Amino acid sequence: AITIFLFLGFGRVTALAEEAEDFERMIPRAMPVGILLLTVIFALLAFTIYGDVDASSLNNTPIPHIVFAQMVGGRTLGVIMALISVYMTAVTFNAGVLSTSRLVYALAREGSLPRVFSRLSLRYSTPYAALIFLYVVALGVSVWLQLTNYFSLVLLLGSAVDAVIYSFVAMSFTGCRLKHPEWRRPFRVWGGLPLSIGIAGLFILILAALLASSAWQVSALLFSSLALALGYAGYVTRRKNNRA
Repeated sequence: AITIFLFLGFGRVTALAEEAEDFERMIPRAMPVGILLLTVIFALLAFTIYGDVDASSLNNTPIPHIVFAQMVGGRTLGVIMALISVYMTAVTFNAGVLSTSRLVYALAREGSLPRVFSRLSLRYSTPYAALIFLYVVALGVSVWLQLTNYFSLVLLLGSAVDAVIYSFVAMSFTGCRLKHPEWRRPFRVWGGLPLSIGIAGLFILILAALLASSAWQVSALLFSSLALALGYAGYVTRRKNNRA
């Protein structure tokens, strides 16, 4: 579940592609470099943890990175790690909200979400309605988590939802390439259709593993969310077909 969250940034760049200069050249270059850097950093961190400290002491704490820093460098390094963690949390949160707001804006612009979320600020050229909506949702979830301490439930639910999204994206890509092979391709990925089919299967297996090892609340929330999403998608499709 945690591994999925480590790579969420790759999905977010697609929502910002319209605002990037020469995105057809830069994004295919940036993503492999990002994967390589993350792999090296995670590998070195894991090697250090399991080679120099007692990893069992990190299993039952919500802040293992700070505990690890204290074990390696004492209280001073622990405080530094805490400050870095707060800074990176703020940066990551803002990046997530900013990129997701573009996705909400694009869906509203295309008629898949209420039109109110497609409103733009004439002064700053930003989707202010989508930004306000996401900040309100994020604040509400944060308050709810603080009151209930259901952090693991939300983590598992979020991972399951992302597994569903990634598998659907891979299947949609496969379907588009098979149905419309003549369409222009701004990006070309090594492996093509076999790779996309394999990715879809992989995330379906991850989803099954998450549901099999999770509490019944995760499965109930996930299936409820899927039912609502599919119902809304069907409603939007019927409305577009009626207009056409």
